[in-house]
Amino acid sequence: MATRSRFVSRVLFNTLLRPALLVYLANRFHVVPLPESYILRVLFYVASVPLQAVVLSAVSSHRKRAERIRLGAQPIPKVKGKKFGNWDILQELIQSEKEEYPGDLFRRWAREYGPTFDMNILFSSQVIG
Repeated sequence: MATRSRFVSRVLFNTLLRPALLVYLANRFHVVPLPESYILRVLFYVASVPLQAVVLSAVSSHRKRAERIRLGAQPIPKVKGKKFGNWDILQELIQSEKEEYPGDLFRRWAREYGPTFDMNILFSSQVIG
């Protein structure tokens, strides 16, 4: 039980509290001045959560690309969705679960992208191989 609560605490801190703490410290040490309006301050704190996700995703992507180049590896083909964050790919996965045999959608993507591919759902790598 202690392990689970430690995991939940770490996830909550990293996801919700760390970005707000960074905004607070940046304001406190006059790196980023926040507006006087209470509502705008709250918006800054709330916006820090998705901004952190975007920045961490971009940094991770850059590191993976640099590591791939350093190793001389080929890039993994990505399933191309039409919506932001491959939201349509996630919806297609959910829909195929209801209407198709298990794995049919993956089999179609394997024919199109090769035996290993990345679904990249909601900016997170989901490599199937």
